Amino acid sequence: MGGFGFRFAAVTSIAAGIGLFPCGPGTAVAQSPRQVFVTSVEGTGDLATWPGSGGIDGLAGADAVCRSRAQAGGLGNPSGFVAWLSDSSNDAYCRAHGLPGLKSANCGQPTLPVAAGPWVRIDGFAFAGRIDEMLEPWQRVLTPVWFNEFGARAEDSYFTATGQDGELSSQDPTTCSDWTSSPNETVVVGDPGRTSQSWTFLGTGTCSQQRPLLCVEVGVASPLPPYRSGGALAFVTSADGSGNLGSWPEAGGAIGIAAGDAICRTMAADAGLAAPTSFKAWLSDSTTDAVDRFSYGGPWIRLDGVRVADTKADLTDGTLWTSISIAEDGAYWHNHRGWTGTSSTGGNTGHNCLNWTSASDVDLGTEAYINAADERWTDNSQRGCDKWWYHLYCLSEVPTVVFVDDFESGGTTAWSDVVH
Repeated sequence: MGGFGFRFAAVTSIAAGIGLFPCGPGTAVAQSPRQVFVTSVEGTGDLATWPGSGGIDGLAGADAVCRSRAQAGGLGNPSGFVAWLSDSSNDAYCRAHGLPGLKSANCGQPTLPVAAGPWVRIDGFAFAGRIDEMLEPWQRVLTPVWFNEFGARAEDSYFTATGQDGELSSQDPTTCSDWTSSPNETVVVGDPGRTSQSWTFLGTGTCSQQRPLLCVEVGVASPLPPYRSGGALAFVTSADGSGNLGSWPEAGGAIGIAAGDAICRTMAADAGLAAPTSFKAWLSDSTTDAVDRFSYGGPWIRLDGVRVADTKADLTDGTLWTSISIAEDGAYWHNHRGWTGTSSTGGNTGHNCLNWTSASDVDLGTEAYINAADERWTDNSQRGCDKWWYHLYCLSEVPTVVFVDDFESGGTTAWSDVVH
């Protein structure tokens, strides 16, 4: 399938709508966005042992915990929250609609409900739009969950047992005996600091570990209001390659960091982005720190208008506002990796694939998770430079303006048909 080129010579309008129909019999359309948070309390896979569960096990116990925490946090409609959890008979996708059952069986409805959402975090900023847009294949999650019911930063991964399709994970279908016990067996967890895919399926932990829950308010809300964002654009390349950046076709014969910049500019120009020559790669080598390569002081925004960082200091404090996980063609990328050679403070890590000229497995380069907004967005680990499927971050130094009209509600007409 072909990609859609964005034109940012002036502004981009991303228009969309949402079908405001009930998600189940007798379900009314809510007007305010639904909320989402991570619980401040933790427990094992035996939900009956959790504070706030009332001694109830299974999904009912998990929901009781979410409602107890919502009430403690002073959230509106505390009885409307459920845990984003699946078990052997119920998928989290259906539960977010206030319905039991499996997604594969349409949650017990004549047709598959798709209207749940949109959701906002405790700070009021958008987490994601309609449920069918935030799951695969699109996985359009705007920002990490980040916060617990009191608005404090959530750090620990939470139980989900749920894959990126909203169903019980097919890769590891363990449910801690439907959330009634805590054996030392693996179960899928999600990450509060990640966006696409990893917010619900980061990997696995064990049922015996102490972890929080992710709580979502059920039901259908009006689309999120449009917002306007200004700043220089940041994207992740849809192209990938080894640590020898000069070997990438988009490098045009350049080598080292210069090859990284050439790749960014080539891809920005091919996508029709404004000021393509203003883009530089977020890369460090043995003599250059990535942060010092930029004279522009911020802010930076993604192609969907969501801010990434307000200032250069925000690029180097270990936390972004959201992940740089949208490519130059508007496609949302999932749990992929990118070359950076750069620490969370913006400096050279000493691992840069011989100044970005090596594709050997003996040499190392610092790599990052492109759907992360914590320090892993730039510094996750070191990998052999022969890894050929890693991407680059590209940041412009020329501000532009993006108007976003109901984007979060899940329209696709103005977006790429490329799914990664």
